Amino acid sequence: MAAGTVDFAQLLVGMMSSENEIREVAEKEYEKIALKDKGPLLFGHYSNVNYDIESRSMALVLLRRLVASSYEEFFRDSQIQKDHFHSEFIRYLSAEQQPVLKKRLTDILAELARNTIDENTGKQCWTGVMQFLELCATSEDPSFRETGMSLIENVPNIFGSDSIKYINDIKKMFHASLLFGANSSVRTAAVRAYVAFVCDNDEDTNVVKALSDLIPAVVKVCQHVVETEDDDDVPLQCLSDLAASLPKILIPHFASIFALCSSIVANQEKDESYRHSSLEVMVSMCESGNFMKKKGASYLPALIQQCLHLMTELDDDLNEWMAIDDANEDLDEEFVFF
Repeated sequence: MAAGTVDFAQLLVGMMSSENEIREVAEKEYEKIALKDKGPLLFGHYSNVNYDIESRSMALVLLRRLVASSYEEFFRDSQIQKDHFHSEFIRYLSAEQQPVLKKRLTDILAELARNTIDENTGKQCWTGVMQFLELCATSEDPSFRETGMSLIENVPNIFGSDSIKYINDIKKMFHASLLFGANSSVRTAAVRAYVAFVCDNDEDTNVVKALSDLIPAVVKVCQHVVETEDDDDVPLQCLSDLAASLPKILIPHFASIFALCSSIVANQEKDESYRHSSLEVMVSMCESGNFMKKKGASYLPALIQQCLHLMTELDDDLNEWMAIDDANEDLDEEFVFF
């Protein structure tokens, strides 16, 4: 193993140190490395399976920062052939089995895809990433499905100016992942990607209209996650974001969404994160202006009742609650002046 490679591996270990002094020294040494050398060193460290996962992950984090901040310089100064690197990168991502490393590679792929959109025409110039998305969309491997959805979430304009051209395929891609069996991680990733994509295209009525009938599938994911409790409240948070950014897409489904969220809020057996996010969805929908004035007023009493109910709930540990008052009384006594 080359001495330079060993030194760089030790440098990465130093950058991950919990000791501030050691970490700061390592970071300063890293900054001294020329840009043309950083890329090959970082990717070389990741691709060497003899190194531990933590340091390989660190190498990919640094590589992502490098690509994000200095994309053109990265290829120009390092003399890495851009097309070759792109194709090799997809090959590594496709073969990676470690979830944390696959996630890091996906983040870098998103940066590459972001930078291959032509600034003048708006077209996505990297056909390889489009083909990879198609592979992810048709794969039965949950990790590939999740990777594809993460790419769209991170780069919602990944299709460039041709979104409407591919809209039927995009719709099929979302639909298949939103209903991907009982795999909550894939379905949650699909909700995140769907909301990011729709919000990014909120001014394109053709795109919004074409994807609007997927809202029931999004609601099903929210319902599934809350019922099974095998994932966090992210789908509900995304639904709230959608209600705030593009309320018109939810109006046809207002009654079913409100009923679902109301039942979640009322269920004291559910985790507070689900209940609070559900309340946020209802509040965001009620803030959608004209619709609430015309047709949604009948929902307001129920919403107000839910809010008041949450405000008056007490924790199970009443002794702890009572102790707070005692502590406040003791504090008041300390400040009595004679």
